[in-house]
Formats: sequence, C-alpha cells, structure tokens
Amino acid sequence: MAVTVADIAGLMNRLAPPDLAESWDNCGLQAGSPGWPANRIRVALDPSYEVIVSACEAGADLLVTHHPLLFSGLKRVDFTRMPGSALKMAVENRLSIFSAHTNLDSATGGLNDACAEKLGLQDIRVLDSPRLPEYRKLAVFVPGTHEDAVLGALEDSPAGNYGAYSSCSFSVNGKGRFKPSAEASPFIGSAGAMTVADEVRIETIVAAADLEDVVSRIRAVHPYETMAYDVFPLAGSVGRAQGLGRIGALEKPLTLDALAGLVRERFGVDHVRVAGASDLSVSRVAVCSGSGASLMDAFLASSAEVFVSGELKHHNGLAARESGRGLIDVGHFETEYLVVDLLVGRLRALAAGAGLDVDIQACQQEDNPFRRV
Repeated sequence: MAVTVADIAGLMNRLAPPDLAESWDNCGLQAGSPGWPANRIRVALDPSYEVIVSACEAGADLLVTHHPLLFSGLKRVDFTRMPGSALKMAVENRLSIFSAHTNLDSATGGLNDACAEKLGLQDIRVLDSPRLPEYRKLAVFVPGTHEDAVLGALEDSPAGNYGAYSSCSFSVNGKGRFKPSAEASPFIGSAGAMTVADEVRIETIVAAADLEDVVSRIRAVHPYETMAYDVFPLAGSVGRAQGLGRIGALEKPLTLDALAGLVRERFGVDHVRVAGASDLSVSRVAVCSGSGASLMDAFLASSAEVFVSGELKHHNGLAARESGRGLIDVGHFETEYLVVDLLVGRLRALAAGAGLDVDIQACQQEDNPFRRV
C-alpha cells in the first residue's frame, strides 16, 4: 500500500494535536508535499543539515523532527546556508520534513510526560495552564449485517478512548425508516417505497481533532449510500489535561543532592547544574523538557520543591534559592533527545494499527552541539 506524507501527518496529529502548539511555534509540514510518498521515515530531534543529508542518503521519503526547520517567515532563501541549504537538499531528494514541537511537549503521552515518567513521578499533572481536550459523542446508524464491520473500524481508529480504557462503545437495536428518491441507489429498499430496516445505533466518544478521520474510516465500511450519523458536543472533563510542563510526586522523599543523582542516572548524564540547599527535602518535582525558564513562575506557584529542566538562567537559580526551592538543570539536548525513541515507538504502533507498511528508524547522527573541555 502506498503511504503518503498526509497519512503520516494524520498519525502525528493524533500524537500531537496541532491546536496544542504555542502561538509562536511553527509545527507541521515544513517542506515537501502531502501527496509525496512516505514509506521510508527517519526520526530526529533536529532537522540539521547533517541529519537531512543522512536521511537523503538512506533513501528516506519523510523526516520527522521535534524542532521545526522554520520558525518564522523567510525573507530570502540562501542555498549556501541553513535553512536554505537544508531545503535545497530536501527538495532535490524529494524528502518531506514534518515537525511536532510544543504540541508534542503539551500532549498527553508526549515529551513532558516522558520526562516525568523517566523520573518515576506519580500522580502526574500539568504544570502550566492545563487544557482539557475537546471530545464529541458520535452516534452512527448501521444495518445489523454490518455492525461488526463498523465496530472493527472503530477499534482500529482513535475513537473510544476513555481514561485507562480503549475501544469503548455502546450499541442498541432499533428500526430505521426512510424513503429513497428516484435518484437513489439504496442498499435496502427501493425508490419511492417506504422502507423499515433493522438497524443498530453505535455510540462512542471521539476527540474533536480525530472526528473527521474516524467518520472517514466508518464511511469506508458502511453499506449505505448516505450514512446517517449524529455528532454531539460533550460538556465536562473527558481525558487528561494537556499543557506545558508536568508535576508529580516522588515515590519517597529525597534530598536535593540525592535527587540530582537520580536525575543523572535516569537521563544518562555525567553532571547536572543544581541550585538550592543540598539537604532540601523533596517530595514533589516539576519537570519541563528543553528550555524551562519560561515556566519558572508556574513552578514557584506550585507545590513542587524542585524544578528539573534545561537552559535555566542565573536569575532563575537566585529566585529558587531565595524561595527555599531547588533547580536541577539537565540540559536542553539531554531532556529532549528521548523524543526520538518516543516517536519511533509511537509511530510504529499507530502505523501498524492503521495497516500502513512503513519503515521507521531513528537517525543516528545527532549529539549535543556543546561539549565540556
């Protein structure tokens, strides 16, 4: 089966809904075309020139990255320097580039959740401006002969996820009534005749961002010429809140220095920067992947004693120490490189569930651009 960039973009938008992106960000398709093939996919943190060259040499059709190639509008494209040189290489080799950045940071199961889980935090919540995802109730009417086909389509779709449960739905039998027009080609009944059919009403919940995809999957197996379905907005909370940063509880209290040792071990680094008293008792920890300085106010307003992030600044350390809190700076690269394995695993699972035959591999050319001497 030929897989297109649009197919993979649809999977990525399920992992990282575009509406979660910050206003200053530029997520989504950076270069290429939705209609181009995407059977060979490479995943990286950065769309650096070296990574793009490697993807092209590997014959990749699509490069999926966390950081965008383009952050703001270009006034000129110089092929001798980035990002123009990368765009030239990508276009010449028909390599599309797709990025999921702050939307993946904020999404449930995204990069911030991965950082919190790496530290073994429990009762994980959103640190800054939590937003509940919008959901819809979807009800579709189908003849009993095709109930299993519709349920199968729902099972293979992102519909029906409710808390720790998936593939949730409800069915009830009833009578459908309709009169086909002279122009109709009815599956049941005949033109001009009142028809009464044994039908099943199947209900499920769907994230608003996934509704179009789910309806399309059902329509593909539904026998009626005109599929009858209803969509209802849902009030109240469904699913976990999403947003930047996470906060959670340690399994048992640790001192700040002991927590720093745990952070080094879990993130696989030789050193971290620490601000705060060595013997500070820590029960709750806030985390933010990448550069977390913008969430300092949210951290100081929270119940966390320590903030684990990257690219924290001098005045952030002073503010934390003066408030009796602590900071652990792991580094930008170190808190974000785990996105590669996260995306490879999640994309492979989603592609398999959608029946897409794709080769998804991690790029191996990346390392921290900074080194200690």
